[in-house]
Amino acid sequence: MLHVPMFQPTTDLQLTQPSPSRLRLANKMQELELEETTAKSDLDIMPASDIIDALQNILEQSRLMIPDLETTYSKSPNPNQYQASQLKEQPESINAILTERQEQLNTVLRNIPALGTIMIKIKDLRQQLVEEQHKIVHSMTLHRGYKSALWRLPVEVLNQIFIHCLPQTDCWWISSEVAPILLTKICRKWREVAVNLPSLWCRLLVGGYGARQKTAFCYDSWLKRSRQHPLSLQIYYVPKDIAMIQTLLQPYTNQISSLQIILEDIYSQPLFLPNLPALRELTLDGPVSYSFIRSFSCPRLRDFKLKAFVADPIRIKWSFCDAWFYLTNLEITVERSHQCLYLLYQCPNLSFLTVRLSHGAGIQPLESLTHMNLQYLSISCFQLDVKLSLRDLFNALTLPNLCVFDARYIPLPHEAFKALLTRSNLNLERLILGAQAKMRDEHRAEYLALIPSLEVVLSW
Repeated sequence: MLHVPMFQPTTDLQLTQPSPSRLRLANKMQELELEETTAKSDLDIMPASDIIDALQNILEQSRLMIPDLETTYSKSPNPNQYQASQLKEQPESINAILTERQEQLNTVLRNIPALGTIMIKIKDLRQQLVEEQHKIVHSMTLHRGYKSALWRLPVEVLNQIFIHCLPQTDCWWISSEVAPILLTKICRKWREVAVNLPSLWCRLLVGGYGARQKTAFCYDSWLKRSRQHPLSLQIYYVPKDIAMIQTLLQPYTNQISSLQIILEDIYSQPLFLPNLPALRELTLDGPVSYSFIRSFSCPRLRDFKLKAFVADPIRIKWSFCDAWFYLTNLEITVERSHQCLYLLYQCPNLSFLTVRLSHGAGIQPLESLTHMNLQYLSISCFQLDVKLSLRDLFNALTLPNLCVFDARYIPLPHEAFKALLTRSNLNLERLILGAQAKMRDEHRAEYLALIPSLEVVLSW
């Protein structure tokens, strides 16, 4: 409701002759003031357009008449001696003028705040119109959605679309700016579909510096929506989160199938995990201790990655049955080539091996080893002069089912590698070399003569 206070009438400050429409609005305003003290008037439901039209009509047809303030005395602000003597003889006329001016001033002083009140009411009316505009636009957007074919899509189709909206990253953090949280903010139907689709809530990044910390309740609410589906978690471990992490993981130990733990330094420990009977993939990124690996059980482990840590595999003891035996994928950094052979011996079911050597050749001789299941082998080395170490390793190995050999980070010892291909039944399909590798043309020709279908790839 727009309440317009009435200006006080004066004798000198008046509007021009009002039009009939203005008189009607003025009468309506007077009635409004009288009725406001007891109950709401009919003007409460007056459309905003009627109020605006009436005000605009008044402003267009009205003009303030400024009274003439000139007198015979004001023409001479510095009276001479003759005029001053006459003023002493006529003090009543001066007093009358001052009395009239005081009344005029009082009227103006009353009208100024009244006009300010009107302006506040008009500002409130404008704010109401802006809010109404937003509501109307929202309503139009909502109802346009009913015409869209997207609204009529079956839930099964929406499920597939939502899955393709997920971030294409290895880790998902809780953020309202990306899926799946973003999908719950579009409309009620999308929220219901997203919340009831467990595959949207099966991956999560927990903890970490630099990001806004989430409460355990937020993490738990996210994971509950997975509804017993396998979970893939990435834990950025800092010491202050140890209690929260252990409490968070406990209800989901039978669901966690993939786990990556990032530790900044050895002093971040001890972090002891609960037993994880469903865990199949484990990545430890950072300087973990051997006691940490022994602290939990994961009998179904098949994929093990140990990053940013030079390990002695002989010292890695599992708390359950020999996990090496069941591994099919392994990524690890060891010191010397004989430890690489030890891993192949301990992992007879290994299909993929990525190994990094931190030193060159060892002092002990290497025994021959045939591995029947290895299909992919990637070897890199921190030392530049490793040909001797690689030559001894290649001479000890036989890999009859090797399909891909990634040698982009090492120099190939030609004769030892050619002998390895010959012993391994010449089944290699792809040889990956570094883009800056300098392979002699005759060496490439010899490889292709042994395996005509061999694909040699240069890669960064």
